Amino acid sequence: MATLKQKKVVAKILENNGNISKSMREVGYSPAFAKNPKLLTESDGYKEEAASFLYQMEKERDRLIRAMAGKDLEKVQYKDMTGAVDKLTKNIQLLSGGDTERNTTSINISFK
Repeated sequence: MATLKQKKVVAKILENNGNISKSMREVGYSPAFAKNPKLLTESDGYKEEAASFLYQMEKERDRLIRAMAGKDLEKVQYKDMTGAVDKLTKNIQLLSGGDTERNTTSINISFK
């Protein structure tokens, strides 16, 4: 089970643009411990909290993608919706330790 500090770090990482060490210091971890964020990110509690947070973000991103497909693009702010999807995708990548930059990106969408 995640500790209160681990839960706070997961939320702070997004505020700090993926800077885990800074997030750790801001929630009360010692500067010495924060110099090696891998000690935190490889802990079971952190992984559990990050997985829960990621699941919620992925559900929201998927909801937006489905909404975009069913909208009359003349009436909605397509730029705002794609921006939200883009930001959620980047934040998911940051929290999961995935790459945040690529030369090419592909999204597979299927509708039934």
